Amino acid sequence: MNERVPIINVATHRAVNDLPFGAPADDLLDMLGTPDEVAENYTGELEMRYVDTIYRFFANRFVECTFPASHRFVIDGVAVLSVFEWLRARTDVVDKARFRISLAQGMAYDFRNHQQGSLTIFEPGRWDALVLRD
Repeated sequence: MNERVPIINVATHRAVNDLPFGAPADDLLDMLGTPDEVAENYTGELEMRYVDTIYRFFANRFVECTFPASHRFVIDGVAVLSVFEWLRARTDVVDKARFRISLAQGMAYDFRNHQQGSLTIFEPGRWDALVLRD
């Protein structure tokens, strides 16, 4: 079975797969249709799950999304083979709370299970409190 691996296009701090940060949930519905699951998380964010991807909205604004690291990523027009290793080369990267985080790139790689990691892509300012606190 030769399944196609999804390609995720990231425009750092601007958009993911042409969905701009700050867009309302209806824009995602127009793009992808009805999600497989919709729930509110413990922080009051609306989570819309499509197969293995979660889009998060706060106050009806797109704020972040999480993809399995097994997807293929194109970041600012550059194909990245291993996001985990690519992030390690960023000068601002911080490993904290089991995430490899780059505020400059708006990305956090969850490496609790390196074989099945995930990548969260977020809007500017979203993860600052975690990274910048002592």
